[in-house]
Amino acid sequence: MHHDPTGEAPAGGVRRLLRRVHPSTGTMFHSIHGAIMKIAIISDTHFGDPVSTLTEKIEEDYQVGPKYPQLRDALGEGLDYLVMLGDIFDFSIASYEDAYAAGQVFFKQLLKDKITKKIIYVPGNHDADFWHTVEHQVNILMRIENGQPPRPFRWSVPGVIDFNARTNAGRELHLPEVGRTGGKYGGLFLDKIAPGLTFTFAYPNLYFKIGEEIILLTHGQYLEPYWSLLSEWLLKIAGKDLKIGDSLDLKEMVSLNFPANQLACSGIGQAGKLTDLIRDLQREIKDNDYSRLQRYLDRLVYELDSKTDYPWYKFCYEWVTDALFSEIASSLMDAVKDTKATRFDDKFVNDPEVQDRFNTYIKSSLVEISHLADAHDILLGIPTRMIFGHTHEPIGWNDPESPRTNFGGNVIRWHNTGGWLTKKDNGEEKFVGAEIFLCDEKNGMRSVRVE
Repeated sequence: MHHDPTGEAPAGGVRRLLRRVHPSTGTMFHSIHGAIMKIAIISDTHFGDPVSTLTEKIEEDYQVGPKYPQLRDALGEGLDYLVMLGDIFDFSIASYEDAYAAGQVFFKQLLKDKITKKIIYVPGNHDADFWHTVEHQVNILMRIENGQPPRPFRWSVPGVIDFNARTNAGRELHLPEVGRTGGKYGGLFLDKIAPGLTFTFAYPNLYFKIGEEIILLTHGQYLEPYWSLLSEWLLKIAGKDLKIGDSLDLKEMVSLNFPANQLACSGIGQAGKLTDLIRDLQREIKDNDYSRLQRYLDRLVYELDSKTDYPWYKFCYEWVTDALFSEIASSLMDAVKDTKATRFDDKFVNDPEVQDRFNTYIKSSLVEISHLADAHDILLGIPTRMIFGHTHEPIGWNDPESPRTNFGGNVIRWHNTGGWLTKKDNGEEKFVGAEIFLCDEKNGMRSVRVE
């Protein structure tokens, strides 16, 4: 499962960062000054999705699901933060009503079980609408309400937790682009879902500094073709007209991909009857049933062909267009099957295209890390590990087979939080597997598998 290519030489400000900050050696931290900080990390709960296992709908009401007791027991009580790395609510599958109702049951149960009072929310692709809503509320609605003009979206708001800090305040979540230590990009609508629980948003990255480990935490959607499609192709097509600097930064990556991300989240997920149809189709594809998709593609070819009728003496045009439309439909089917195959196995993280996107993403993150060093004197350095979700394939902290990527001579290890869904395997519903990452002074960073 190892993949160890040599990353391309970073450009511009990233090179300056490599010269300025010594790479971390990857050793575990030994102690935390002062009080113990306890944090847990999960992702991909997909509230609202009928196959989510942390909540379930019984008749018209939601309740905690069959896997919740295992999550509760692994988390324990009194977490300083529960980090949720995206796809927490599923607005591309479920209605707002169902997603919110399911999530509310879960978060109220967290409070009842005294697990935590603070959530760090790093949205993914299925709940990207929450990030867009936070941006809209903070930068547009609240400013107009206060008699101020709107300001541009921030696009990227990094969060930093430095476990090595010598004071309790120093070990709080820091959003340096927002304000003071402990400041929030939140305190908004989501805090009402379970009074007593507070949500702070970071996007798309959260950084941990633990001893000599620098851990990058993100959902991981930008490692997959669709979610990074626009930034990749616009750079190829528009080039310098985009006025991008030496290296694409995270703000640029997020903003360039915003239209497609919005479309595939709530754009499709909240489209009435179309959403119902897409939900059924997606579930069939996940279960390896492509019959309906094939039927739709056949109809698409027929409709396209009917729009391109040529007179008999131009029969060669007719033949070419027929062949072209059939090839397009066949290619779409192959693409869907290939995408399905990589989401639930280790092929995803070892795919060369994914590795290329990983290198691009790390370069963009290093531009942000360099800015944090220059503007806020926060010295993180090159990540030694990345914890992400999205693929639903758990990779533990101490997994000897965890993928490795060589970036500029620095090895970065990959870890994955898995997911809390079921999928069909030979006609039987099976849990995909989740990894819960835990960090405290006594035990360091570790992970617990739920299977």
